[in-house]
Amino acid sequence: VRHIELGLQSMQDEVLLASRRGHTAAQAMQACRAVVRAGFALTGQMMIGLPQATPEDEIETARLICELGATSARIYPTVVFYHTPLAELCEQGAYQALSVEEAVARSANVLRVFEERGVPCIRIGLCATESLTSPKEVLAGPNHPALGELVWNEYYYRLICEKLTLADLVGKEITLTVPRGRLSKVVGQHRSTLKKLLLESGTVVKKVTESLDGTEVLVTPWCAS
Repeated sequence: VRHIELGLQSMQDEVLLASRRGHTAAQAMQACRAVVRAGFALTGQMMIGLPQATPEDEIETARLICELGATSARIYPTVVFYHTPLAELCEQGAYQALSVEEAVARSANVLRVFEERGVPCIRIGLCATESLTSPKEVLAGPNHPALGELVWNEYYYRLICEKLTLADLVGKEITLTVPRGRLSKVVGQHRSTLKKLLLESGTVVKKVTESLDGTEVLVTPWCAS
């Protein structure tokens, strides 16, 4: 199947105008429909933390990307480079770049939209390049080498917390069963998700197993036997 990626950024006119993107939300939606009608597979690229964007705007953009027929998506939290119009706004105090923590939280919001609708997110954050790792190029924003992994960790942490509440297992000893290939995304770097569960809710993850064919995280009581 032939494939086209569209840099949609946002589906909100006020955000697109403030960001000087040069197109409207209606034009973005029209382009998506044209790509799908022509028989191409569509990847929708969106950005987090653009000028005037709210978390609710970003969730709506993700929802529309799915409804317009995207088969995959990319999430790019906004990074501010020197010598750009956005850098000027930032230096004037007219734009506040997201912190890493804010970008993780807001990206996890839209990642959930894509996951629930079966649209794979194939990239979170900019690819590492020499300019992205040089403080001489980046003025502000969530420029983190493991941003994508942090977002996946946050997404799964929220999901596990919800499942713990539903199963009345908060503060108890549990077993986690995770989809094959997603162990690091669920457990986190240096088992950060498991440590966070213990610190914030007293939940002890006694065992983590990978499912052979499951696609969901399962939370069950731990049994010593």
